[in-house]
Amino acid sequence: MRRQSGRWALFSLFVLASISGAYGQKKVAVADSYHVEIRVLKDGSLEVTERLYMSFQGTFRKGSREIPLDRMDGIEVLEVGEEGRPYERGHGEEDYTYVAEEGKDYVRVRWYYPELRDDKRTFYIRYRAIGAVRRYEGGDQVWWKALPEKHGYEIRQSRVVVYLPEGAVVERAEAYGPARYMVEEGGKVVRFEGERPLGADESFEVRVQFPHGIISPEVPAWQAEEERMKEEEGRMQAEEERMDVGSLAVIVIFLLAMTGMVAYGVWVWVRKYRETYVFDKPDILKEPPYLDPPGMAGALVDQEVEMRHILATLVDLARRGIIAIEEVGAGEKDYVIRFIGGASVAKENREIEERLEPKASVKVKAYELKLLNALFRGKPVRRLSELKYKFYTSIPAIKASLWNALVKAGWAVHPPVIERGLLIGLFFIGIGSIIMGLEFGIYIILLGVVALGLFTVWGRMLEWSYRTRAGAERAARWQAFAKWLKALHEINPAEAKAHLEAYLPYAIAFGIEKAFIARWLAIAPDTPPPSWYRST
Repeated sequence: MRRQSGRWALFSLFVLASISGAYGQKKVAVADSYHVEIRVLKDGSLEVTERLYMSFQGTFRKGSREIPLDRMDGIEVLEVGEEGRPYERGHGEEDYTYVAEEGKDYVRVRWYYPELRDDKRTFYIRYRAIGAVRRYEGGDQVWWKALPEKHGYEIRQSRVVVYLPEGAVVERAEAYGPARYMVEEGGKVVRFEGERPLGADESFEVRVQFPHGIISPEVPAWQAEEERMKEEEGRMQAEEERMDVGSLAVIVIFLLAMTGMVAYGVWVWVRKYRETYVFDKPDILKEPPYLDPPGMAGALVDQEVEMRHILATLVDLARRGIIAIEEVGAGEKDYVIRFIGGASVAKENREIEERLEPKASVKVKAYELKLLNALFRGKPVRRLSELKYKFYTSIPAIKASLWNALVKAGWAVHPPVIERGLLIGLFFIGIGSIIMGLEFGIYIILLGVVALGLFTVWGRMLEWSYRTRAGAERAARWQAFAKWLKALHEINPAEAKAHLEAYLPYAIAFGIEKAFIARWLAIAPDTPPPSWYRST
C-alpha cells in the first residue's frame, strides 16, 4: 500500500514535467574540450589554432566561429577541418568545405560537414591574427580572448597555451576570468586552464608580457590609432570640464525634471501599488482560512500565476469529481485523464457548463473551464503524453483568466501599464537630452541616461504589490496555513488520512508538495490513494 501511495503521490511532479515539456525540446551541442594554441611570430602576428571537441545531441551539419577584429590589423584564415581531413575553401554549403566572410567588426568562419545525429566530432581552425601583439617600451604583450565571446553551448574543459618567440621569456602573466595559469619550459610557454566549465557566452582573457625588442618594434596600425584617440579623448574631456553657467543651468533643469518623475512614481506607488500592512497577521493556521480554490490561493500569495497553480487546479478538479486520473503502462508510465462531468466532452465552454449543471455541488470558474477545454479538446479521454506539444499554447490564456478571477473577486489589481504622465515625461527628457547634448556636450546626454537608470533601479527596489487591502489580508492567512501545511505538526494519522485529499491541491499551489507528501507518508504510510486516482 505504501508503494502504491508513493507512486500516486509523485503524480503532480510527472504532470508538470509532461505538460510543460515542450518548452525544453531542442538540439544541444556541448564542447567537451576547447583547446587553443597561440604562437607569437617575429613580425608581431599570432598564429592561432583552435581545436573543438564537440558532442552533439540532435541533427547538425554546420559550425561557425566569429573572430573579432578589434585590436588587430586583420585576420588571415589558414585552415579549417577535422583531424586528418582539412576542408576546402568554398562558396556554398557543400560538405567538407568552409567559408570565411569578413565583416566590419569580425571575420565569420562557417564550415559544413555531412549531416550527423547524436555523435562526436573534433574540428580545428587555424588562422593568423596580424598585428595582434601590443608594443610598449616596458614590454610587449599578448592580450587575447582566445575562446569565443559568443557561443550558445557549454564548454566543459578549456585550455589556452601561449608559445613565446625564440629568445623571449615571460615577464608577467594574467588570466581575466575563471582560469589559472602555469609558466612552463623556463618561461617560454604559458599554459592557461579553465577552473570550471564555462556556460553559454562565457569566456576568459589571457595576458602574457615579454621583453620589448625581441619581435619587430613597429607599432601596429590599430594601436597607433587607439593611442591617438585616447589623446583626443583626453583633450575633449579637459574642454568639457570647463563647462559654463549655461551648461550647469541645463543640468539643474534635468535634475528637477527627473526629481519630478521620481516623485510622480512614488505618488502612484503609494496611491495604488503599495503593499498593505496587515496588522492582524496570524503566524500559523491549522485549517484553510477560506474556501478559495487552490489555484487562486496560490496565485494570490505569489502575486503571479505559475504552472504549479494550474497543476493545483487540475488536481482540485479531480478531487471535486469532474475528472478522474488513471496511471497506465507497465514500462514507461503515462497518465489518462477522463472527463466524468457528463456523458461526453463537448468542444465549447457553454456545453461543458450545461453538462455540469446537474451536479448541484459543482461550480466551475471561467479559468477552470479554459483548463478543461485545453485538456480534452472535444474528447472524453486524454493521455498526458498527447498534450506535450499542444497544451502549452493554452497556458497564457489560462493564466490570464485565473488572474482575472482574483481581480473580479476584489483581491488583486492588474499589473500597471506605464502611466501616461510617465511616458510623456520620458519622451521629453529623451528629446531634450539629445537637443541639449548637441549644444552643451555629451555630459547632458549622459546625465539623462544616468537619471533614467537611477529611476529604473529605484523602481525595482520598491516592493510593488498587486493585491488590494482585502487581498493582502487574505494572502496573510493563506501564508499562515501554508506554513502549517509544510510541517504538519500536531496531527494524528486519522486526521492526516481525512485531510490529505483536500489539502494536496493547496500544497501543490504553494510549491511545498514535496515536503507535504514526505511528511504525510511519515505520519500515515498506509493511507489509500484518493478516490479519483487509479493505478493499473
